[in-house]
Amino acid sequence: STQSTWAEGDNLFAIFGDNFFTSVKYSVQATSCQSEVVPDIITKETELVVKKEELSSLEAQYIKAKEAFDKVSKKVGEQTQQVDTLLRQRAELYAKYRGDITSSHERRTGENSHSNNTNDVHENDG
Repeated sequence: STQSTWAEGDNLFAIFGDNFFTSVKYSVQATSCQSEVVPDIITKETELVVKKEELSSLEAQYIKAKEAFDKVSKKVGEQTQQVDTLLRQRAELYAKYRGDITSSHERRTGENSHSNNTNDVHENDG
């Protein structure tokens, strides 16, 4: 970086990055600028201050909504996992009912409860 002495007169400085929902990296640079640009910069700075105040007024609402969203997202994940487990268990029961698989107890003990009864119920493909 280069260093120089400040010119006599007014100097304009601006540092950005102050908000509540994102972290911001910033650096400070000072340069001399054309005097006709300064009024436009001051206008934009004023507009930014107004927007920052509007955004700041939403902070509590934003945090509350984010917490609610996170809570619901967690609950949806848990419920989805429970539904997946129930669906898997149901599929296993129907497969066992059809005689496709044996229960986990029967697999562990080597028992087979399937009968050769001709009255067993079979699904109808038609």
